[in-house]
Amino acid sequence: MRNKINISLIRCRREYSYKEIAELFNIHVRTVQIWRKRGLNILNGTSKPILILGSELKRYLQEKRKKKKRPLKDDEFYCTRCNEPRKSIPDKIMVVQTGKLMGDEIKQLRIKGICSVCACSLSRLSSENQIKELKIS
Repeated sequence: MRNKINISLIRCRREYSYKEIAELFNIHVRTVQIWRKRGLNILNGTSKPILILGSELKRYLQEKRKKKKRPLKDDEFYCTRCNEPRKSIPDKIMVVQTGKLMGDEIKQLRIKGICSVCACSLSRLSSENQIKELKIS
């Protein structure tokens, strides 16, 4: 299981070494070194130890997270096996009530389907209002 990096732990005005970043996020030091090769800027290229400003680290991780986002269209699901937005097989779409509310009165629903490419199980949360707009029964 992958570690989810909690960006809110970073202090913007603090300087971090590779080891401190690795300990902060419970990751390997080599991961931080790879981030540097991929665009994480350091404070001063000649000083030892290599230090990274917290605001730069935060910027890099937010940018990295933003690149991973895959916006979905109304009729798409995110397939975890394909790692892509995919449509479901049309006759395999099913709407299930979760019993939870979104806000004060809108009921939360789960739309389930089967990936049209790899036949993996798909799931997506939605609201009662969105279902009415999509005309899914």
